[in-house]
Amino acid sequence: MIPRPVLLLTVATALLGSGCSVLSPKKDPTRFYELTGSNTSAPASSASGGTLVLNVQLAGYLQNTSLAQRLAPNQLTYLPFDQWAQPLGEGISQVLREDLSAGTGLAVVNANNTYVIRDATRVDVVIRQFDVLPSDRVQITAQWQVRTNLTGSPIKSGEFRQERPYAPNVKSLQDAVAVLSQLLGEVSQAIRKSLP
Repeated sequence: MIPRPVLLLTVATALLGSGCSVLSPKKDPTRFYELTGSNTSAPASSASGGTLVLNVQLAGYLQNTSLAQRLAPNQLTYLPFDQWAQPLGEGISQVLREDLSAGTGLAVVNANNTYVIRDATRVDVVIRQFDVLPSDRVQITAQWQVRTNLTGSPIKSGEFRQERPYAPNVKSLQDAVAVLSQLLGEVSQAIRKSLP
């Protein structure tokens, strides 16, 4: 009879020597998504060549790398294999900057505490909802205020709330993200109408 420690050592050596692995490699199922700007609208003819300062804030639950799925008005889940390729706040800000710049002809910059631009219109945007719904729909809720400068009182405000279907695909949420991008384009159009 072979002693137990010798038997275990023999089996371990045989497995390691043959290159066999107890665990086999698996393909990573994670998918990464990026928002895109619409850039479909022509610049406004009355553009003054000024500067627009954009400040975008997200609801706390959206500060996650995974796409959020709203199951009920007060219940969320995060989709573990469907993730944003960049922080969602940066992606939304980038799309709004591109669309607002293309639609107004203004230079659109991110709000930053390290500098102050005098005589610049400021737009503060809060994204309250940016969700995938289980019924093959997406929803977005955004609110904004337009100010004439950093400390000025709001001169206009608005809200955009929309729910829209997307083409379902069991392998990807690419169509859902495309519809969310389109809705962001509509948010920028609504913001443009609020500008002085």
